[in-house]
Amino acid sequence: MRRILFPALLVVVTVAAFIGAAEWNRSAVPQLTLVLTERELPLVHTNPAPGDDPGARLRIAYQYRHDPLDARNWLPESRLREVGFVFTTPVGSPRAADTYDRVPPRVAWVVLEYDGPQWLDIERRRALVESARVPAPGLQSRLVPVDAGLDLAALQARYPTGHLILRGVIGLSYVPAAQGGPMLHGVLRELVPAAIAVPYEFRSLMEGLRPERGEPRYEAELALGTLGLPYIRSLRLMDGTKN
Repeated sequence: MRRILFPALLVVVTVAAFIGAAEWNRSAVPQLTLVLTERELPLVHTNPAPGDDPGARLRIAYQYRHDPLDARNWLPESRLREVGFVFTTPVGSPRAADTYDRVPPRVAWVVLEYDGPQWLDIERRRALVESARVPAPGLQSRLVPVDAGLDLAALQARYPTGHLILRGVIGLSYVPAAQGGPMLHGVLRELVPAAIAVPYEFRSLMEGLRPERGEPRYEAELALGTLGLPYIRSLRLMDGTKN
Protein backbone atom coordinates (compact mmCIF):
# COMPACT_ATOMS: atom_id res chain seq x y z
CA MET A 1 0.00 0.00 0.00
CA ARG A 2 2.80 2.42 0.79
CA ARG A 3 4.35 1.84 -2.60
CA ILE A 4 1.10 2.92 -4.21
CA LEU A 5 0.46 5.95 -2.03
CA PHE A 6 3.98 7.38 -1.96
CA PRO A 7 4.17 8.45 -5.65
CA ALA A 8 0.72 10.05 -5.38
CA LEU A 9 1.76 11.93 -2.24
CA LEU A 10 4.94 13.09 -3.98
CA VAL A 11 2.90 14.46 -6.88
CA VAL A 12 0.61 16.34 -4.49
CA VAL A 13 3.56 17.87 -2.61
CA THR A 14 5.29 18.83 -5.87
CA VAL A 15 2.18 20.51 -7.26
CA ALA A 16 1.61 22.35 -3.97
CA ALA A 17 5.20 23.58 -3.97
CA PHE A 18 4.85 24.77 -7.57
CA ILE A 19 1.63 26.64 -6.80
CA GLY A 20 3.20 28.15 -3.68
CA ALA A 21 6.24 29.35 -5.65
CA ALA A 22 4.01 30.88 -8.34
CA GLU A 23 1.98 32.75 -5.70
CA TRP A 24 5.12 33.96 -3.98
CA ASN A 25 6.50 35.16 -7.31
CA ARG A 26 3.38 37.35 -7.70
CA SER A 27 3.07 38.37 -4.05
CA ALA A 28 5.12 41.58 -4.03
CA VAL A 29 5.42 44.63 -6.26
CA PRO A 30 6.84 43.50 -9.63
CA GLN A 31 10.50 44.21 -10.29
CA LEU A 32 9.49 45.59 -13.69
CA THR A 33 6.47 45.63 -16.00
CA LEU A 34 6.05 46.17 -19.73
CA VAL A 35 2.98 46.11 -21.97
CA LEU A 36 3.54 43.97 -25.09
CA THR A 37 1.31 42.92 -27.98
CA GLU A 38 0.57 39.70 -29.83
CA ARG A 39 3.71 40.39 -31.89
CA GLU A 40 5.87 39.73 -28.86
CA LEU A 41 3.55 37.24 -27.14
CA PRO A 42 2.05 34.96 -29.81
CA LEU A 43 -0.35 32.25 -28.73
CA VAL A 44 1.12 28.75 -28.59
CA HIS A 45 -1.33 26.39 -30.28
CA THR A 46 -1.52 22.83 -28.97
CA ASN A 47 -3.64 19.75 -29.58
CA PRO A 48 -4.53 18.42 -26.11
CA ALA A 49 -5.93 14.94 -25.71
CA PRO A 50 -9.68 14.65 -25.09
CA GLY A 51 -10.43 15.51 -21.48
CA ASP A 52 -7.12 17.32 -20.87
CA ASP A 53 -7.02 20.95 -19.80
CA PRO A 54 -6.10 22.83 -23.02
CA GLY A 55 -4.66 25.72 -21.04
CA ALA A 56 -3.18 28.65 -22.95
CA ARG A 57 0.43 29.74 -23.29
CA LEU A 58 2.09 32.76 -24.86
CA ARG A 59 5.56 32.42 -26.39
CA ILE A 60 8.04 35.26 -25.84
CA ALA A 61 9.14 36.15 -29.38
CA TYR A 62 12.18 38.30 -30.13
CA GLN A 63 14.59 39.18 -32.93
CA TYR A 64 17.42 36.64 -32.85
CA ARG A 65 20.44 38.76 -33.92
CA HIS A 66 22.44 35.63 -34.82
CA ASP A 67 24.47 37.35 -37.55
CA PRO A 68 28.11 37.16 -36.33
CA LEU A 69 28.91 40.84 -36.83
CA ASP A 70 25.61 42.00 -35.34
CA ALA A 71 26.01 39.61 -32.39
CA ARG A 72 29.42 41.08 -31.61
CA ASN A 73 27.78 44.52 -31.37
CA TRP A 74 25.44 43.62 -28.52
CA LEU A 75 27.49 40.78 -27.00
CA PRO A 76 31.10 41.97 -27.24
CA GLU A 77 33.88 39.90 -25.73
CA SER A 78 33.88 42.05 -22.59
CA ARG A 79 30.21 41.23 -21.98
CA LEU A 80 30.76 37.53 -22.64
CA ARG A 81 33.57 37.53 -20.08
CA GLU A 82 31.29 39.28 -17.63
CA VAL A 83 28.69 36.49 -17.83
CA GLY A 84 31.33 33.82 -17.22
CA PHE A 85 33.03 32.83 -20.46
CA VAL A 86 36.81 32.37 -20.45
CA PHE A 87 38.84 32.77 -23.65
CA THR A 88 42.20 31.02 -23.34
CA THR A 89 42.54 29.63 -26.87
CA PRO A 90 43.26 32.12 -29.69
CA VAL A 91 40.47 32.22 -32.26
CA GLY A 92 42.95 31.50 -35.04
CA SER A 93 44.32 28.41 -33.34
CA PRO A 94 43.75 24.99 -35.01
CA ARG A 95 42.18 23.91 -31.70
CA ALA A 96 39.75 26.85 -31.51
CA ALA A 97 36.75 25.22 -33.20
CA ASP A 98 36.87 22.08 -31.07
CA THR A 99 37.64 24.05 -27.89
CA TYR A 100 34.79 26.52 -28.16
CA ASP A 101 32.28 23.96 -29.40
CA ARG A 102 32.72 22.23 -26.03
CA VAL A 103 32.18 25.32 -23.88
CA PRO A 104 28.88 24.99 -21.97
CA PRO A 105 26.37 27.86 -22.19
CA ARG A 106 25.80 30.36 -19.41
CA VAL A 107 22.58 31.68 -17.89
CA ALA A 108 22.42 35.47 -17.55
CA TRP A 109 19.95 38.32 -17.48
CA VAL A 110 19.17 39.49 -21.02
CA VAL A 111 17.94 43.01 -21.79
CA LEU A 112 15.40 43.24 -24.62
CA GLU A 113 14.61 46.67 -26.02
CA TYR A 114 10.97 47.12 -27.03
CA ASP A 115 9.98 49.05 -30.16
CA GLY A 116 13.08 51.24 -29.99
CA PRO A 117 16.07 52.29 -32.15
CA GLN A 118 17.37 48.72 -32.59
CA TRP A 119 14.01 47.54 -33.95
CA LEU A 120 13.84 50.52 -36.30
CA ASP A 121 17.31 49.64 -37.59
CA ILE A 122 16.29 46.01 -38.17
CA GLU A 123 13.13 47.12 -39.96
CA ARG A 124 15.11 49.52 -42.15
CA ARG A 125 17.63 46.84 -43.15
CA ARG A 126 14.82 44.37 -43.81
CA ALA A 127 13.06 46.87 -46.10
CA LEU A 128 16.21 47.22 -48.22
CA VAL A 129 16.17 43.53 -49.16
CA GLU A 130 12.44 42.86 -49.03
CA SER A 131 12.03 43.23 -52.80
CA ALA A 132 14.57 40.44 -53.36
CA ARG A 133 12.93 37.86 -51.12
CA VAL A 134 9.61 36.70 -49.73
CA PRO A 135 8.61 38.79 -46.69
CA ALA A 136 8.84 37.04 -43.33
CA PRO A 137 5.49 35.42 -42.41
CA GLY A 138 3.47 36.35 -39.37
CA LEU A 139 3.77 39.25 -36.97
CA GLN A 140 7.31 40.50 -36.35
CA SER A 141 8.31 40.93 -32.71
CA ARG A 142 9.70 44.32 -31.77
CA LEU A 143 11.69 42.92 -28.84
CA VAL A 144 15.42 43.07 -29.62
CA PRO A 145 18.20 41.80 -27.32
CA VAL A 146 20.65 44.63 -26.61
CA ASP A 147 22.65 43.68 -23.50
CA ALA A 148 23.30 40.98 -20.92
CA GLY A 149 24.79 40.62 -17.45
CA LEU A 150 24.61 38.87 -14.11
CA ASP A 151 23.44 41.82 -11.98
CA LEU A 152 19.72 42.48 -12.45
CA ALA A 153 19.75 45.68 -10.38
CA ALA A 154 22.62 47.13 -12.43
CA LEU A 155 20.82 46.36 -15.69
CA GLN A 156 17.59 47.91 -14.39
CA ALA A 157 19.50 51.07 -13.50
CA ARG A 158 21.07 51.12 -16.98
CA TYR A 159 17.74 50.48 -18.74
CA PRO A 160 15.00 51.98 -16.54
CA THR A 161 12.20 52.09 -19.14
CA GLY A 162 11.18 50.54 -22.44
CA HIS A 163 13.03 47.29 -21.81
CA LEU A 164 12.22 43.76 -20.71
CA ILE A 165 14.85 41.91 -18.67
CA LEU A 166 14.59 38.13 -18.49
CA ARG A 167 16.88 35.19 -17.88
CA GLY A 168 18.37 33.69 -21.02
CA VAL A 169 20.80 30.99 -22.11
CA ILE A 170 23.85 32.40 -23.88
CA GLY A 171 26.22 30.20 -25.85
CA LEU A 172 29.26 30.59 -28.09
CA SER A 173 29.34 30.08 -31.85
CA TYR A 174 32.57 29.62 -33.80
CA VAL A 175 32.81 30.72 -37.44
CA PRO A 176 35.59 28.91 -39.36
CA ALA A 177 37.80 30.55 -41.98
CA ALA A 178 35.88 28.88 -44.81
CA GLN A 179 32.75 30.77 -43.73
CA GLY A 180 34.30 34.20 -43.24
CA GLY A 181 36.16 33.66 -39.96
CA PRO A 182 37.87 32.73 -37.88
CA MET A 183 35.46 34.48 -35.57
CA LEU A 184 33.80 33.81 -32.23
CA HIS A 185 30.55 35.39 -31.13
CA GLY A 186 27.80 34.99 -28.55
CA VAL A 187 24.33 33.66 -29.28
CA LEU A 188 21.13 34.02 -27.26
CA ARG A 189 19.89 30.43 -27.53
CA GLU A 190 16.65 30.81 -25.61
CA LEU A 191 14.84 32.76 -22.95
CA VAL A 192 13.98 31.07 -19.67
CA PRO A 193 11.09 30.47 -19.63
CA ALA A 194 10.39 30.53 -23.36
CA ALA A 195 6.60 30.70 -22.85
CA ILE A 196 4.21 31.85 -20.12
CA ALA A 197 0.90 30.38 -19.02
CA VAL A 198 -2.15 32.57 -19.43
CA PRO A 199 -3.93 32.95 -16.06
CA TYR A 200 -7.29 31.24 -15.88
CA GLU A 201 -9.21 34.51 -15.63
CA PHE A 202 -7.95 35.61 -19.07
CA ARG A 203 -8.32 32.33 -20.96
CA SER A 204 -11.79 33.12 -22.30
CA LEU A 205 -10.31 36.08 -24.22
CA MET A 206 -8.06 33.72 -26.18
CA GLU A 207 -10.78 31.29 -27.27
CA GLY A 208 -11.16 31.03 -31.02
CA LEU A 209 -8.00 32.98 -31.86
CA ARG A 210 -5.83 31.51 -34.62
CA PRO A 211 -2.41 32.51 -36.03
CA GLU A 212 -2.59 36.00 -37.45
CA ARG A 213 -0.55 37.92 -40.05
CA GLY A 214 -2.26 41.28 -39.75
CA GLU A 215 -2.37 43.66 -36.84
CA PRO A 216 -1.99 42.38 -33.24
CA ARG A 217 -5.29 41.49 -31.59
CA TYR A 218 -4.39 41.63 -27.92
CA GLU A 219 -1.91 43.15 -25.52
CA ALA A 220 -0.66 41.91 -22.18
CA GLU A 221 1.18 43.45 -19.27
CA LEU A 222 4.18 41.25 -18.53
CA ALA A 223 5.68 41.51 -15.05
CA LEU A 224 8.89 40.20 -13.49
CA GLY A 225 8.06 38.71 -10.10
CA THR A 226 9.88 38.27 -6.81
CA LEU A 227 11.60 35.06 -7.97
CA GLY A 228 12.72 36.65 -11.23
CA LEU A 229 10.05 34.80 -13.22
CA PRO A 230 7.79 36.58 -15.71
CA TYR A 231 4.01 36.35 -15.44
CA ILE A 232 1.01 37.91 -17.13
CA ARG A 233 -0.43 40.63 -14.93
CA SER A 234 -3.26 41.69 -17.26
CA LEU A 235 -4.51 40.91 -20.75
CA ARG A 236 -7.04 42.62 -22.99
CA LEU A 237 -8.31 42.44 -26.54
CA MET A 238 -7.44 45.47 -28.64
CA ASP A 239 -10.06 47.68 -30.25
CA GLY A 240 -11.91 45.97 -33.09
CA THR A 241 -10.87 42.45 -32.11
CA LYS A 242 -13.54 39.76 -31.96
CA ASN A 243 -12.97 36.34 -30.40
